[in-house]
Amino acid sequence: MRKLVILLAFSTWLLPTISSGQITIGASAQFVTTPGTVIGSTTGFRSASGTLDLTNASIILAGADPWTLNNSSNGEVILGDLTLNGPSTYTVSGNWRIANSLTLTQGKLLIDQASATAGQLIYAGPTDITGGNADSFVEGTFFSQGTGVRTFPVGNSDGYFPVRLDNIVDDATLGFELITGDANLDISQLSGVTDVLRDRHWKMHVLNGTFTGSTVSISTNLTSDFLLAGREGAPTVLQLDASSQVSDLGGLSVAEFVTSLDVVSATGDLYAIGKTENIDIIISEVLTPNGDGKNNVLKIANIELYPDNKVTLLDRYGVEVNKWTAFKNYTSTDSKQDFDFTSLAIGNYICVVEVTNPRSGSKKFTQMITVLK
Repeated sequence: MRKLVILLAFSTWLLPTISSGQITIGASAQFVTTPGTVIGSTTGFRSASGTLDLTNASIILAGADPWTLNNSSNGEVILGDLTLNGPSTYTVSGNWRIANSLTLTQGKLLIDQASATAGQLIYAGPTDITGGNADSFVEGTFFSQGTGVRTFPVGNSDGYFPVRLDNIVDDATLGFELITGDANLDISQLSGVTDVLRDRHWKMHVLNGTFTGSTVSISTNLTSDFLLAGREGAPTVLQLDASSQVSDLGGLSVAEFVTSLDVVSATGDLYAIGKTENIDIIISEVLTPNGDGKNNVLKIANIELYPDNKVTLLDRYGVEVNKWTAFKNYTSTDSKQDFDFTSLAIGNYICVVEVTNPRSGSKKFTQMITVLK
């Protein structure tokens, strides 16, 4: 195994390219990279130098053996670019910052929390990370600093379960870690939430700076059994904030993520996937407006849950017969003066129901109705 060791006191190294088994930088060495420097290592990069300058360097981790990215100095090492492209687990110890780009193709970054030099990795590139998949993710807390879209490519031995903040406006340093097991969220007071995924949850950290909130997208990978079991439902984002308040942030499921409809708390703490009821609008299929008290008027099940609605009745040629706004089902004491159902001729009609929910948006339901007398 090749090993490059730099231990010379007060030496300055200007290095355009390094490729070695393990690279070790001594505490007294000055190590400066020139623009375009590429550093490749198959087993490790260790530094004790407080003057290490890698801002111009692109480090490529490509080994198949266990690998260490170790900074034992008291300071923070700033890398230009970091690429994972090897079938190994690369342990991060000490403080590291990535200034330009992070590319996750193959291999895992394990943030060391067990040793005396606990690991901390901050990505501060101008754009979101590249990659992240079942073969390449971060195990532990991943921090990101920047505005706009920021992905936190976290996972564990069960798989890849990333988090994404979709519209950050503050230049804060935020972190997420994936935690195995139940977040113990009390959902008994949340209307419409029937269950919560007990296998995993995510913890958010605000390391520094001001964070005023953002919508959050969390991975729905491996949730189909949970969503389809028992009482089927749709995913939603649940939050336990720093004041121990549990909230349903709503959810819109798109491309293996569920995105909250409300912004997360500025001091957000734990996040989990919940399951909400699938509420169906059911339109009566038969009307018999003959005065016998049965099926005399239009009925739409669950319409009361959507007060912002529009109901349109069309004849078989598509001509509007009547329109209701904020439709409510008739009661036995209603005068029925807004529409005389007995005026409907025998035949087929089409009922179109449009509902709007501030969380889930607009939905349209269409049903053919047969009028008999």
